[in-house]
Amino acid sequence: MLTTFDSRGVSLPLFPQIVNFGLDRFEHVAGAIDALPRRDAEWAKVPVLVNEPSYLDFLTRLTGTTETEIVGYLNDFRDDAVFASEMSPGLAELDTVAAPGDLRFHAITLYVVVRALRPGLMVETGVAHGKSSAFVLLGMDHNAIGELISIDLPPDGNLADGSLTSMAGRPTGWLVPERLRARWDLRLGDSLELLPEALAGNSPDIFFHDSLHTFEHTTAELQLALHAATGPLTVLVDNIDMGSGYAFAELLGQRRTVGYAYRDFGGATFVR
Repeated sequence: MLTTFDSRGVSLPLFPQIVNFGLDRFEHVAGAIDALPRRDAEWAKVPVLVNEPSYLDFLTRLTGTTETEIVGYLNDFRDDAVFASEMSPGLAELDTVAAPGDLRFHAITLYVVVRALRPGLMVETGVAHGKSSAFVLLGMDHNAIGELISIDLPPDGNLADGSLTSMAGRPTGWLVPERLRARWDLRLGDSLELLPEALAGNSPDIFFHDSLHTFEHTTAELQLALHAATGPLTVLVDNIDMGSGYAFAELLGQRRTVGYAYRDFGGATFVR
Protein backbone atom coordinates (compact mmCIF):
# COMPACT_ATOMS: atom_id res chain seq x y z
CA MET A 1 0.00 0.00 0.00
CA LEU A 2 1.46 3.36 -1.06
CA THR A 3 1.23 6.32 1.30
CA THR A 4 1.69 10.05 1.10
CA PHE A 5 2.28 12.61 3.83
CA ASP A 6 0.69 15.97 4.44
CA SER A 7 2.65 19.01 5.62
CA ARG A 8 2.12 17.97 9.24
CA GLY A 9 3.66 14.57 8.62
CA VAL A 10 0.37 12.68 8.80
CA SER A 11 0.49 9.46 6.79
CA LEU A 12 -2.39 9.00 4.35
CA PRO A 13 -2.90 5.69 2.53
CA LEU A 14 -3.29 5.88 -1.24
CA PHE A 15 -5.98 3.34 -2.07
CA PRO A 16 -6.22 2.44 -5.78
CA GLN A 17 -10.01 2.09 -5.42
CA ILE A 18 -10.41 5.68 -4.12
CA VAL A 19 -9.98 8.90 -6.06
CA ASN A 20 -8.77 11.40 -3.46
CA PHE A 21 -9.37 15.06 -4.30
CA GLY A 22 -7.91 16.41 -1.07
CA LEU A 23 -4.29 15.34 -1.16
CA ASP A 24 -2.76 18.42 -2.78
CA ARG A 25 -5.03 21.22 -1.63
CA PHE A 26 -6.11 20.27 1.87
CA GLU A 27 -3.43 22.19 3.73
CA HIS A 28 -4.06 25.34 1.68
CA VAL A 29 -7.82 25.25 2.23
CA ALA A 30 -7.54 24.26 5.90
CA GLY A 31 -5.12 27.14 6.42
CA ALA A 32 -7.54 29.59 4.83
CA ILE A 33 -10.36 28.34 7.04
CA ASP A 34 -8.25 28.37 10.19
CA ALA A 35 -7.28 31.99 9.49
CA LEU A 36 -10.92 33.10 9.64
CA PRO A 37 -12.13 34.87 12.80
CA ARG A 38 -13.51 32.18 15.08
CA ARG A 39 -16.79 34.01 15.55
CA ASP A 40 -19.19 32.79 12.87
CA ALA A 41 -16.34 30.91 11.15
CA GLU A 42 -18.66 28.04 10.26
CA TRP A 43 -20.55 30.35 7.91
CA ALA A 44 -17.56 32.43 6.82
CA LYS A 45 -15.86 29.29 5.49
CA VAL A 46 -18.52 28.83 2.77
CA PRO A 47 -16.86 31.32 0.35
CA VAL A 48 -13.58 29.45 0.81
CA LEU A 49 -15.21 26.15 -0.12
CA VAL A 50 -17.24 27.63 -2.98
CA ASN A 51 -13.99 28.83 -4.55
CA GLU A 52 -12.09 25.57 -4.07
CA PRO A 53 -12.29 23.47 -7.28
CA SER A 54 -10.92 20.30 -5.66
CA TYR A 55 -13.63 20.32 -2.98
CA LEU A 56 -16.40 21.02 -5.49
CA ASP A 57 -15.08 18.28 -7.78
CA PHE A 58 -15.16 15.83 -4.88
CA LEU A 59 -18.78 16.64 -4.10
CA THR A 60 -19.99 16.52 -7.69
CA ARG A 61 -18.40 13.11 -8.22
CA LEU A 62 -19.67 11.75 -4.91
CA THR A 63 -23.25 12.93 -5.38
CA GLY A 64 -23.60 12.86 -9.16
CA THR A 65 -24.87 16.45 -9.18
CA THR A 66 -23.55 19.63 -10.79
CA GLU A 67 -21.19 22.23 -9.41
CA THR A 68 -23.98 24.81 -9.68
CA GLU A 69 -26.20 22.67 -7.44
CA ILE A 70 -23.39 22.12 -4.93
CA VAL A 71 -22.68 25.85 -4.72
CA GLY A 72 -26.40 26.47 -4.24
CA TYR A 73 -26.54 24.07 -1.31
CA LEU A 74 -23.48 25.67 0.30
CA ASN A 75 -25.09 29.09 -0.03
CA ASP A 76 -28.34 27.76 1.43
CA PHE A 77 -26.37 26.66 4.48
CA ARG A 78 -24.66 30.04 4.79
CA ASP A 79 -27.95 31.94 4.47
CA ASP A 80 -29.87 30.08 7.18
CA ALA A 81 -29.76 32.74 9.89
CA VAL A 82 -31.99 30.74 12.25
CA PHE A 83 -29.63 27.76 12.28
CA ALA A 84 -26.67 30.10 12.73
CA SER A 85 -28.27 31.68 15.79
CA GLU A 86 -29.10 28.25 17.22
CA MET A 87 -25.66 26.75 16.67
CA SER A 88 -23.24 29.62 17.21
CA PRO A 89 -23.15 29.55 21.04
CA GLY A 90 -22.62 25.79 21.15
CA LEU A 91 -19.99 25.86 18.41
CA ALA A 92 -18.12 28.59 20.28
CA GLU A 93 -18.11 26.37 23.34
CA LEU A 94 -17.09 23.34 21.30
CA ASP A 95 -14.20 25.31 19.85
CA THR A 96 -12.67 25.53 23.33
CA VAL A 97 -12.74 21.78 24.00
CA ALA A 98 -12.21 20.07 20.63
CA ALA A 99 -9.60 20.34 17.91
CA PRO A 100 -11.04 21.37 14.53
CA GLY A 101 -9.83 18.30 12.64
CA ASP A 102 -11.40 17.62 9.27
CA LEU A 103 -14.84 18.54 10.60
CA ARG A 104 -13.74 22.01 9.44
CA PHE A 105 -14.87 20.54 6.09
CA HIS A 106 -17.00 17.53 6.58
CA ALA A 107 -19.88 18.63 8.76
CA ILE A 108 -20.76 20.89 5.81
CA THR A 109 -19.94 18.01 3.44
CA LEU A 110 -22.62 15.94 5.15
CA TYR A 111 -25.13 18.76 4.80
CA VAL A 112 -24.42 19.01 1.06
CA VAL A 113 -24.62 15.25 0.51
CA VAL A 114 -27.99 15.12 2.27
CA ARG A 115 -29.30 18.04 0.22
CA ALA A 116 -28.13 16.43 -3.02
CA LEU A 117 -29.27 12.85 -2.37
CA ARG A 118 -32.47 13.61 -0.41
CA PRO A 119 -32.37 10.44 1.73
CA GLY A 120 -35.55 9.13 3.27
CA LEU A 121 -33.43 7.39 5.90
CA MET A 122 -29.83 7.99 6.94
CA VAL A 123 -28.04 6.00 9.62
CA GLU A 124 -24.87 7.20 11.33
CA THR A 125 -22.60 5.61 13.91
CA GLY A 126 -20.67 8.05 16.04
CA VAL A 127 -22.30 11.22 17.35
CA ALA A 128 -20.20 12.74 20.15
CA HIS A 129 -21.16 16.42 20.51
CA GLY A 130 -23.58 16.18 17.59
CA LYS A 131 -22.13 18.70 15.13
CA SER A 132 -22.40 16.33 12.18
CA SER A 133 -25.85 15.17 13.28
CA ALA A 134 -27.06 18.77 13.45
CA PHE A 135 -25.80 19.51 9.94
CA VAL A 136 -27.43 16.34 8.58
CA LEU A 137 -30.73 17.26 10.23
CA LEU A 138 -30.53 20.77 8.81
CA GLY A 139 -30.16 19.27 5.33
CA MET A 140 -33.23 17.12 5.92
CA ASP A 141 -35.14 20.14 7.19
CA HIS A 142 -34.25 22.08 4.05
CA ASN A 143 -35.27 19.08 1.91
CA ALA A 144 -38.50 18.67 3.93
CA ILE A 145 -37.83 14.93 3.95
CA GLY A 146 -35.72 12.44 5.86
CA GLU A 147 -35.08 10.70 9.17
CA LEU A 148 -31.73 10.23 10.90
CA ILE A 149 -30.96 7.27 13.15
CA SER A 150 -27.79 7.93 15.17
CA ILE A 151 -25.94 5.41 17.32
CA ASP A 152 -23.14 6.14 19.76
CA LEU A 153 -21.82 4.97 23.10
CA PRO A 154 -23.04 6.82 26.19
CA PRO A 155 -20.87 9.77 27.24
CA ASP A 156 -17.65 9.16 29.15
CA GLY A 157 -17.29 5.63 27.80
CA ASN A 158 -14.20 3.94 26.43
CA LEU A 159 -13.90 2.61 22.91
CA ALA A 160 -12.23 -0.73 22.29
CA ASP A 161 -9.13 1.04 20.98
CA GLY A 162 -8.78 2.94 24.26
CA SER A 163 -10.04 6.31 23.03
CA LEU A 164 -12.52 8.26 25.12
CA THR A 165 -15.99 9.53 24.30
CA SER A 166 -15.90 12.14 27.06
CA MET A 167 -17.77 15.41 26.40
CA ALA A 168 -16.98 17.28 29.59
CA GLY A 169 -20.26 16.37 31.25
CA ARG A 170 -22.44 17.09 28.23
CA PRO A 171 -24.93 14.52 26.92
CA THR A 172 -24.39 12.85 23.57
CA GLY A 173 -25.58 15.10 20.75
CA TRP A 174 -25.99 18.18 22.92
CA LEU A 175 -25.32 20.52 20.01
CA VAL A 176 -28.41 19.47 18.01
CA PRO A 177 -31.07 22.23 18.12
CA GLU A 178 -34.36 21.20 19.65
CA ARG A 179 -36.43 22.17 16.60
CA LEU A 180 -34.52 19.66 14.41
CA ARG A 181 -34.90 16.70 16.75
CA ALA A 182 -38.29 15.55 15.44
CA ARG A 183 -36.44 13.79 12.61
CA TRP A 184 -33.83 12.31 14.95
CA ASP A 185 -33.73 8.87 16.58
CA LEU A 186 -30.70 8.77 18.91
CA ARG A 187 -29.77 5.38 20.35
CA LEU A 188 -27.00 4.86 22.92
CA GLY A 189 -24.96 1.69 22.96
CA ASP A 190 -22.51 -0.35 20.92
CA SER A 191 -23.23 0.06 17.22
CA LEU A 192 -22.77 -3.63 16.41
CA GLU A 193 -25.39 -4.48 19.04
CA LEU A 194 -27.87 -1.74 18.07
CA LEU A 195 -27.54 -1.64 14.28
CA PRO A 196 -29.42 -4.89 13.56
CA GLU A 197 -32.50 -3.63 15.38
CA ALA A 198 -32.17 -0.12 13.94
CA LEU A 199 -31.97 -1.54 10.42
CA ALA A 200 -34.66 -4.21 10.82
CA GLY A 201 -37.34 -3.45 8.26
CA ASN A 202 -35.52 -0.25 7.25
CA SER A 203 -33.60 0.35 4.05
CA PRO A 204 -31.10 3.18 4.51
CA ASP A 205 -30.28 5.53 1.65
CA ILE A 206 -27.09 6.82 3.32
CA PHE A 207 -24.91 5.11 5.92
CA PHE A 208 -22.21 7.15 7.68
CA HIS A 209 -19.50 5.37 9.66
CA ASP A 210 -17.78 7.55 12.26
CA SER A 211 -17.50 5.22 15.24
CA LEU A 212 -14.67 2.82 16.14
CA HIS A 213 -12.27 3.07 13.21
CA THR A 214 -10.78 -0.43 13.31
CA PHE A 215 -10.85 -2.62 10.21
CA GLU A 216 -12.98 -5.28 11.91
CA HIS A 217 -15.55 -2.91 13.40
CA THR A 218 -15.95 -0.86 10.23
CA THR A 219 -16.27 -3.99 8.08
CA ALA A 220 -19.02 -5.34 10.33
CA GLU A 221 -20.94 -2.03 10.24
CA LEU A 222 -20.72 -1.72 6.47
CA GLN A 223 -21.87 -5.29 5.92
CA LEU A 224 -24.90 -4.74 8.16
CA ALA A 225 -25.85 -1.57 6.29
CA LEU A 226 -25.41 -3.13 2.85
CA HIS A 227 -27.43 -6.18 3.83
CA ALA A 228 -30.31 -3.96 4.96
CA ALA A 229 -30.35 -1.75 1.87
CA THR A 230 -32.89 -2.75 -0.77
CA GLY A 231 -31.85 0.03 -3.16
CA PRO A 232 -28.74 2.12 -3.85
CA LEU A 233 -26.79 2.88 -0.68
CA THR A 234 -24.36 5.76 -0.35
CA VAL A 235 -21.70 4.84 2.20
CA LEU A 236 -19.70 7.60 3.88
CA VAL A 237 -16.61 6.74 5.94
CA ASP A 238 -14.64 9.15 8.10
CA ASN A 239 -10.98 8.65 8.99
CA ILE A 240 -10.03 6.56 5.98
CA ASP A 241 -6.42 7.05 7.10
CA MET A 242 -7.19 4.47 9.81
CA GLY A 243 -8.49 0.91 9.79
CA SER A 244 -11.85 2.16 8.54
CA GLY A 245 -10.19 3.17 5.28
CA TYR A 246 -8.81 -0.30 4.69
CA ALA A 247 -12.28 -1.76 5.34
CA PHE A 248 -13.85 0.72 2.93
CA ALA A 249 -11.23 0.06 0.24
CA GLU A 250 -11.67 -3.71 0.58
CA LEU A 251 -15.42 -3.34 0.14
CA LEU A 252 -14.91 -1.18 -2.95
CA GLY A 253 -12.65 -3.84 -4.41
CA GLN A 254 -15.11 -6.62 -3.68
CA ARG A 255 -17.98 -4.67 -5.26
CA ARG A 256 -15.86 -3.28 -8.13
CA THR A 257 -16.96 0.20 -7.17
CA VAL A 258 -15.00 3.46 -7.29
CA GLY A 259 -14.88 5.59 -4.16
CA TYR A 260 -14.19 9.29 -3.77
CA ALA A 261 -12.47 11.10 -0.93
CA TYR A 262 -11.40 14.49 0.31
CA ARG A 263 -8.31 13.71 2.34
CA ASP A 264 -9.55 11.34 5.06
CA PHE A 265 -13.31 11.41 4.35
CA GLY A 266 -14.55 8.97 1.72
CA GLY A 267 -17.76 7.85 0.11
CA ALA A 268 -19.27 5.73 -2.63
CA THR A 269 -22.66 4.55 -3.82
CA PHE A 270 -23.29 0.81 -3.96
CA VAL A 271 -26.02 -0.64 -6.14
CA ARG A 272 -27.43 -4.09 -5.40
